[in-house]
This record gives sequence, C-alpha cells and structure tokens, in this order.
Amino acid sequence: MDSTRNKALRSIHDASTAAATRCTLVEIAAFLATLKGRHTKQHALRPTTHTTMRWIWVSFLLLHTLIAAAAAQPHLPPLRDRLSPPDPAALQPESAAVEARRMVEAVVRVQRADGSPAQGAVVLTSAGGQGVTDASGVARFPVAISAAAEAVQVTAAATELGVNHTGSVRAPVFEGADLIDAGVITLAEGSECEPDWLPTFGGATGILGEVVALTVFDDGSGAGPALYAGGNFTTAGGVSANFIARWNGQNWSPLGSGMDSFVHALTVFDDGSGAGPALYAGGYFTTAGGVSASRIARWNGQNWSPLGNGMNNAVNALTVFDDGSGAGPSLYAGGLFTTAGGVSASRIARWDGQNWSPLGGGMNGGVADLTVFDDGSGAGPALYAGGNFTTAVGVSANHIARWDGQNWSPLGSGMDSFVHALTVFDDGSGAGPALYAGGNFTTAGGVSANFIARWDGQNWSPLGSGMDSFVLALTVFDDGSGAGPALYAGGNFTTAGGVSASSIARWDGQNWSPLGSGIHGWVVALTVFDDGSGAGPALYVGGAFIASPADDSFLARWQGCTVDSGDPADLNGDGVVNGFDLMTLLSQWGAAGAADLNSDGVVNGVDLLTLLSNWGPVN
Repeated sequence: MDSTRNKALRSIHDASTAAATRCTLVEIAAFLATLKGRHTKQHALRPTTHTTMRWIWVSFLLLHTLIAAAAAQPHLPPLRDRLSPPDPAALQPESAAVEARRMVEAVVRVQRADGSPAQGAVVLTSAGGQGVTDASGVARFPVAISAAAEAVQVTAAATELGVNHTGSVRAPVFEGADLIDAGVITLAEGSECEPDWLPTFGGATGILGEVVALTVFDDGSGAGPALYAGGNFTTAGGVSANFIARWNGQNWSPLGSGMDSFVHALTVFDDGSGAGPALYAGGYFTTAGGVSASRIARWNGQNWSPLGNGMNNAVNALTVFDDGSGAGPSLYAGGLFTTAGGVSASRIARWDGQNWSPLGGGMNGGVADLTVFDDGSGAGPALYAGGNFTTAVGVSANHIARWDGQNWSPLGSGMDSFVHALTVFDDGSGAGPALYAGGNFTTAGGVSANFIARWDGQNWSPLGSGMDSFVLALTVFDDGSGAGPALYAGGNFTTAGGVSASSIARWDGQNWSPLGSGIHGWVVALTVFDDGSGAGPALYVGGAFIASPADDSFLARWQGCTVDSGDPADLNGDGVVNGFDLMTLLSQWGAAGAADLNSDGVVNGVDLLTLLSNWGPVN
C-alpha cells in the first residue's frame, strides 16, 4: 500500500467525519467509536528459495508498518447508525480488546509426512504474525495476542516439486505466558482448491468508503446477476458512484447519479406490477437519481423512483415476506422512522407495491435487521425483527420479536442488549433450520450467549463461548471444501469460541474457525455472489477496514472452491447452465478446454448443442 493510497484513504475518512456533522446529535452519537487495529499481511505464501523468503519477510514487515500506520487514522464506525438512543458503553469492548493485546512468541516445528524437517515453510497464526522455518523445521516469531484468546490456529504451507502442502494445529494460549508452543505440524498434500482471501478490490477496483450493505440483483439487461454495494462512499473503481454501485465481476458502475447520503440496506422485490423484480435501497438519503425519495427508493435497472412519500427517518433493514393473507409478498422496512408514506408507523412498515401500512403499533426503539423464518410449529413462516427495542405493540419483547401477519410476540425473554443481525441456518444436526441472532448482547433467553445465539423455535442456546465483541452481520455460505454450508459471522470481535478470529469467523455447527488472518477492522455486511468467472461462489465482505489479507479496502472477497454440480455443462459449478457457461464455452471455441464436453479435443458446435440441451437448473 503506497503513501498516495494512504493519503486518499485518510482523506475519505476525513470527508466521512465531516459528513457526519449533517446528522442530528443523536445520530452522531450512534457513530461514536474509533476503529483501530493492527493490519498484518497474512497470505499463505509458498516459498521456492531462501532468498525469496527473506525478500517476502522484509516486505511483510514494511507492509505491516505502513498498514498499521494507516489503521491508526480515525474511522467513521459502520454501525449503520441504526439504533437510537445510542449506548456509549456498548463501544467499550472493542477499545478494551485492542488495549489488552500483548506480545508473545510463537514457536512451531514443521515436518514432512516422513518426519523430516520442512525448511522454508511459511507459518502464520489466526492472531497475526508470520515466520519461516529454518533448517531444523522450526519457526519462531512474535504475535500480538488478545487477552481474551484461549487458543490460536497455527498454519504452515510450502510448495515442494510444484505441489502445495499444508498443515494446521490449534495451539492453547495460557494466561500470563509469553510463549505459544504449537508443537509439531505435519504437512500433507493440499487439495487443488483451498478457500482463501482473493485480491479483487484493491487499487483501481476499490471502493473508497465504508460498505454496509450488499446484495445480488439481475436487472434484466441480459448481463446476468451482479453484486450491489451500498454505504458511505462516492467513488468505486475510480468511477463516481454516490453511496451505491454495481460490480459485474470486472468493473464498477454507478446507478444513475446515486443518492445524496448513506445507503444502509438493499434487497430485491417484485411488487407484482408486471415490471419484474427491482432493487430497493434504504438509508438516510432524501434523493435518488436526482428524484426526491425520502430514505427509500426503487431501481428498475435504469431509473430510480420513490416509494410514496417514504419515511421521516433512516431505513436500516429491508426484506420480503408473505404474511399469508392472500395479498402476496410485500416489502418490509425497519429503521428509526415513525412515519411511512405519511402514515404513523413506529420503526417498521409494509409496502404492498402501492401503499405503506404499519405493523400494529410497531416498536419503541430502532429496528436493525429483518428476516423470515419458519420455526416448524406449523404456523408457517413469520417475520422476525431485531434491534434496540424492548416492546412491540406494548408487548414485552427484548430486542427481538416475531410478526405472524397479525400480531407481535416475543422470543422467550429475548436479549439483554442490541440485536444487529439475523439469518436462518441449518447446521446439519438433524434438528432443521434455526434462527441465528448476532449483536451486542451477552445473554439470550436468560442463558449466557456472548454476542451470538440460536433460536430453535422454543429456546435460545449459545454457539460455543461466542465472541468477545459485537456481531454485526450473518450469512450462510458453502465454501466448496466438502463440509457443506456453514454460518459466517462478521463484526468487530477478536475471538470466536476462544480462538483468535479477527472480525470474521465460520461456525460449522459445532466449532468456530477463523478465515485466515481475518479482517482488521469492522465487518458490517456479508453476501454470496458468483461473478461468472468460473471460480465459483465467493463470500463478499463489506465494512470499514483499510486492508484485508488480500490488501483490499472496505470490500473483500473470500473465495470458495467450485462446487461440482454433477452436470459437465455447468462449467462454473453454480448449479445452473446459463449465459455464464455459454460465455465460457465461446471463449474456448476452437481449442481444448473445460468446455470440450464430448472430449474430442476441441470446443465446437457439438459442445454448444450439448450445453444448450442442458440449459437451466441442474437436476
């Protein structure tokens, strides 16, 4: 990261801070926090020579110094300024965690499968730090460890005769000890694909400002699905894009002239008018594409339009729900507003495609997230809202509540503090899907649950020992490694389940694990998108961070492995034979390649006919 880029990033943050002065004092207070972090480059580099490794190590130290210096700049915290009134005490865990980090030495011996020492292997930990093994296979290096960490994941990687070899162990961290002894790592031949941070949004392809909302939408132009990002930025990939932008897998483009202020929520909804699905954005803005649109607007692929008179305050969450009344699906919005379309609607409202209506008397505090979940009780799907409220239509509902289409009800005794994120996940245990909630709470249903919890329809339960600070985003992703779908959580924590995991972690139903060295900053938005390149689906991570392990800023990409769909015509493994596969085939026309479906040594008309005959979802 060069000094010019550092200056640009700092100027963006200065501009963000200045923009905050346009908000009310309550809104500004909701932003109060300082993002600090030590940013460490953590690629699993595969060495070939000692000279190369020395160069990499020196470069790593230089990058560490530059990134840490950039990270010291003040950030506008990406809490989506959703919750009112703010709780200053809620900002303490992050600062305490940063101040409590201490330096220890990590030591590990790396060996080959035959027991001989593996010289030149790169070793790193989930808490940061990096070393290279010597002739005896031993690596020693400093690590800045959180006082809350009970263990770190230590990983070694090397390439021998062109084949990647890796190994990993979990090393305990003892209170007061100045040494982490990881023991012995035995390298094994790696698979052809291992999920990793993939450089995508650095330099010319980067967004200069916080990303707090992500979704995928096909605008019907024939280009296929694209990734849409909203937040607090005015440029994306060097292109002017005011608070919202579109990524097609290669380039960023604006959505008209964009908005005049922050975008906090994105979703896709078909209002039944016959125009097909459209993209809906919510936030603090009052104009969209130069048209008056108070806090919420609709993008049809070409133009922005308002939803009636909109809201009188921020929209922080959007989702689609069919309440079973026979009217079909509707768009639901949650936030800080008290009116929608000029009608009284306390923090939550319904848009049927033409009019706004309240959901009973609504909530007594801000709504931060919305999702739909069927608890298996036989009543069918219901709408769930999380936030900073304690009542819903006068019914006690601590920070989370359920709407069945007619009435609000609590989920047990709820939480003891904010709920920021909601999603549904089936952990494969046989119990079926459950509702997962993340936030700033430490108890759920009276049970200890640190910042994340699971609701099975009747009871709350923790996910291991949880995190040591906020959880702000949740989603489900199958990384293609063969383990199946997993739950991913983002926030500003430093540990998950006692394991060092910087701001993002994976829950497989039993254990937490880090995503490499994680993100040193705040993770606020997560979504899954396949860019059609053939690499398969990836997890996209948005937030407020200067550099990911792949040196991306504000938006990063955790690339999974291509999932075999069982149909050779599904060239990118996304479960459907479509235009992306056709483009891949045409790009290989006349040569050998993966699109040679009949294995005759050349991609030609026969392969094209095979692909077209398999068009559509894979059975």
